Amino acid sequence: MVYSGPILPIDIYPQLGDVKDRFLLGDDMQGFCLAYDLGLKVFGEFSDMGEWSNFAEDFDLARYLAGDAA
Repeated sequence: MVYSGPILPIDIYPQLGDVKDRFLLGDDMQGFCLAYDLGLKVFGEFSDMGEWSNFAEDFDLARYLAGDAA
C-alpha cells in the first residue's frame, strides 16, 4: 500500500522517536515499510521490528511499485 503522503516513522514504530531524516512512503501490510532517507538520498525499508536497511543504489521505485523489482 502506498500512502497518500509521507509519514514519520514514529507513527508506525514508536520506538524510533528520534528518527528525523527518514519518511515512510508505504507498507506491505505485514510490518515492513518502504521509506526514503533524505540525508543519504536512498530508498530502504524498516522491518517489522523497526530496523532500517538501505536498498541498492540502483533501486528503481517505479519498477518496484510495478512489481518488476524486489
